[in-house]
Amino acid sequence: MTTNTLTLSKYGAEMSIEKVTLEKASVNLYSVAADLQTKEPALDEYEIVLSEKPKTNIFTLPFTSKDLVFYYQPPLTQELDPKEYDSITETEAWKDGKLLVSRPENIVGSYAVYHASKSGGIYGTGKAFHIYRPWAQDAKGWRVWCQLKIQDNTLIVVVPQDFLDKAVYPVVIDPTFGYESVGGSNGALYAYPAAGMHVGTIYLSAVSGTLTNISIYTNAASPWHVRVGLYSDEAGYPYDLLVESASTIGVAGGWCDIAFNYAFTGPVWLCLAHDVQGNMLKYDSSVATQGYAYAKAYGAFDAVFTAGATAFTNKFSIYATYTAASTGQPYISRVQFVEGMRTYGGF
Repeated sequence: MTTNTLTLSKYGAEMSIEKVTLEKASVNLYSVAADLQTKEPALDEYEIVLSEKPKTNIFTLPFTSKDLVFYYQPPLTQELDPKEYDSITETEAWKDGKLLVSRPENIVGSYAVYHASKSGGIYGTGKAFHIYRPWAQDAKGWRVWCQLKIQDNTLIVVVPQDFLDKAVYPVVIDPTFGYESVGGSNGALYAYPAAGMHVGTIYLSAVSGTLTNISIYTNAASPWHVRVGLYSDEAGYPYDLLVESASTIGVAGGWCDIAFNYAFTGPVWLCLAHDVQGNMLKYDSSVATQGYAYAKAYGAFDAVFTAGATAFTNKFSIYATYTAASTGQPYISRVQFVEGMRTYGGF
């Protein structure tokens, strides 16, 4: 079903893109339902079909938005410190024969889009959708990646000029929008075989209640071990350990649930440690500090969170389920891990 306006909405936030009129081209806006078998999310497509070589390789798509923040996902070569790895490409970072960080090709140069203020509870991780890296394809099936920029409420798609010069027309340009709640890239907290990481993410909930479950989204290829814990807050920094789980075997791929039964009073910090090296936790790159981390071999949490831990900024997907004391009704809060891959290089 085609429309004249592509509207993406979630959690009360919204983005609307009008169909533009282009010379010697057609524009189609349509939706693709989620595929449960392949686990592909629901998608919205903004398709431009060029009947002949255009006068410009730059296509501007104005939009309006409300209560949304757009986070650019750069090539890993721009995000990570090369001194911390043996090799880095736009999509992969390796050390000691281990793939520590990966970013799929359609995520490189894309945008993760989050609600500007709402997260937790019915708002999940706060992620509204993902604007994937666009591609262009000619009539012979030759496909290339395009550059995507967001500037002044405009999506700017730049198609390689060399491709437009040599392509067999018609050519299709395809910006794609996916309703995805987990991060688009894969990373880890545990960098090296002889060490590990303990990480506290911002979780400054003002409510009181009983924590019943913590769920972590993993890309692990095999079972792994994980511990989670809660720390008190001290002037915006994790401080005293309140409770921790036993070491739990996590599932390989998908959501890992860790049962809890702990009454708490916010604000608190949610912390995580695991024993698998590299490329296992879903995340989106961000810009704001969301937590702190320090090196420590996998095991029990410290009674006091280490002073001087380094801030991190990339968003890892994790959420907590608890029953709020004020209402007695189940309440779900999705919290996102945010880690400075640039600082730690490889987890």
